[in-house]
Amino acid sequence: MKKLFQRPRIGQVQLKNSVVFPPMVCSVYREDGIVSAENIEHYREIAQGGVGLIIQEATCVSDTGKLSKTQLGIWEDGQVEGLKKITDAVHAEGGTIVVQIHHAGFKGVDGVYDCPSDFSYTNAKTGVTITGHEMSAQRIEKVIQQFIDAGKRAYQAGYDGIELHAAHAYLISQFFNTRVNKRTDRYGQEPALIAVEILEGIRQVTSSKFILGIRMGAFEPGLENSLSYAKTLAAHVDFLNISHGVFSFFEPF
Repeated sequence: MKKLFQRPRIGQVQLKNSVVFPPMVCSVYREDGIVSAENIEHYREIAQGGVGLIIQEATCVSDTGKLSKTQLGIWEDGQVEGLKKITDAVHAEGGTIVVQIHHAGFKGVDGVYDCPSDFSYTNAKTGVTITGHEMSAQRIEKVIQQFIDAGKRAYQAGYDGIELHAAHAYLISQFFNTRVNKRTDRYGQEPALIAVEILEGIRQVTSSKFILGIRMGAFEPGLENSLSYAKTLAAHVDFLNISHGVFSFFEPF
């Protein structure tokens, strides 16, 4: 228990204790991605609980990459004002907050279904078929820039950093998983490259003090793959948050 009250450092930021509140989607209020009063109070109350670090729920970098119609957004400048109200509320309570930036890929709800390669999967339990469409090189470049722009907006909104969502069968996870990513270009040959380019780009438009982290799956598709990615990504982030990957959500496959 004593370790919970130690004050670790993540990058150049010292936390007040070792308790982390994980990202959990709770937004059910608006469909334009803009922060509501309920969102602000939600994070204020968490900060009042005294946790050392809050990771804000998955916040989408694109209006065509949402995991739900009411997901919080960070895809346009008009959303920054509301996001700053969250960071102001948390900081007023002495808290530290990073925002998880996210793109759903073929798990999106907006009919685009971006995916590294053409991919279809029918859930054995629900019978629902999910179909992803291969992204062009130009489309990949656009999405990378959307992530970088989101990182810049997070910096402007006063977040202490970002966590790149690269797990749970969402877009970056789809690139990591070689059972989904069948590309023959550099994004297929180096599955972690898209994450590296996003993280490098965000570092360039923020500061050395801005926390960069990544949530990634432990099996993409196997442990050895993810260990390799983690070693590559460790040079570009201040923390790794290890969770589930693509097929742990879709089994049996």
